[in-house]
Amino acid sequence: VRTVVASAAAVCEWVAVWITLPLIRLFLDWPMYYYALAWRPAAIAQDNRKVLENVRLERRVAYGDSDEGEMLDVIWPTGQSFEGKLTTCKGAVLYAHGGGWVSCNSEVLLHSVTPLAREGFVVYSIDYPLSPEATYPRAVFSVLKALSWMRERDGVNEVFLLGDSAGGGLVTMAA
Repeated sequence: VRTVVASAAAVCEWVAVWITLPLIRLFLDWPMYYYALAWRPAAIAQDNRKVLENVRLERRVAYGDSDEGEMLDVIWPTGQSFEGKLTTCKGAVLYAHGGGWVSCNSEVLLHSVTPLAREGFVVYSIDYPLSPEATYPRAVFSVLKALSWMRERDGVNEVFLLGDSAGGGLVTMAA
């Protein structure tokens, strides 16, 4: 009986990793990424303004190993002089996207965080290594690495942590 249960569990794991996950990424993650790139110039954010209206965006900055997916977007208000230091901004926000730890990226959820930048915050929207390639606690360590990078590069000593779904869990564990 134990052998049958172990074999069934192994088959289920194989199906999840090699069939289900690639299908999720194929039909949800990459199309949403390219869709986000296409609609971004005209897209409306949560505050009913165009996503990139009155904000500056620095895309795909490596805060760690870029081959592992440790990249971030820095978003800040156009009226503020950011220059890599938080001198005139209200503060820093580290945002981690959701996606069940297996899919999605910062680009897809840009419309959710640009209103924070318009209000005067510098937003660091991170991408982190996804499962199952990166096992627990790799993504949590990536959040900590991003916080360290923010302190070293931009002098961030205090930060608001924000995330949705899996990203909310990551920033909570990192806190």
